Amino acid sequence: MCTAVLASSCDGGAAAEPDPMPVVVMCPAAQPCGGDLVGIWTITSLCLPSDSGSTAACPTESDDARGLVLTGTMTFGADSSFATTDTLSGTVVRSIPLSCARSAGAGSCAQVEALMGSASYRSVRCTGASTCTCTIDLVPTTASGTGTYVKATNLVTISQSDGSVETDSYCVSGDTLTLVKHSDPTSGILTLARAQ
Repeated sequence: MCTAVLASSCDGGAAAEPDPMPVVVMCPAAQPCGGDLVGIWTITSLCLPSDSGSTAACPTESDDARGLVLTGTMTFGADSSFATTDTLSGTVVRSIPLSCARSAGAGSCAQVEALMGSASYRSVRCTGASTCTCTIDLVPTTASGTGTYVKATNLVTISQSDGSVETDSYCVSGDTLTLVKHSDPTSGILTLARAQ
């Protein structure tokens, strides 16, 4: 889901300069407990790990994804059918050491900003000296899918009609559903509320 959003802009280069410690967002603990999934669920929150932008070529690059917003619904049918529609929007704050950006031809944060210009971003604003702090405002992206699901203890495997398959742990507690995304580590934890 968010892999393209959080993709690294580093292509290698010299060892990174010492920088302040990146913000590390710890998602709330989510213990799988299973439960009845049948119903329509509205996405209420998304928690992503903030260091998901780090790469081997640039281990000190980081993303703070607390500004991302995911809205939409998931429907789990009594007949094992599945449907989802969601919209991703908001901002990501990416910290990029210039020591990484130089290999891509950027020697200043203004040049990093110019290189990051993309149709998938509403805007990019980079500031800083040895490390560029880039605020990326995303163009809202809507996706939808249908398929089937199978439960096993505290896990749900969702097979979508496009051929993608993911297995997540989950917990239904009252009218709250928590999905811990295991198939894509950058996807984090989704919290949903049963639609009334």
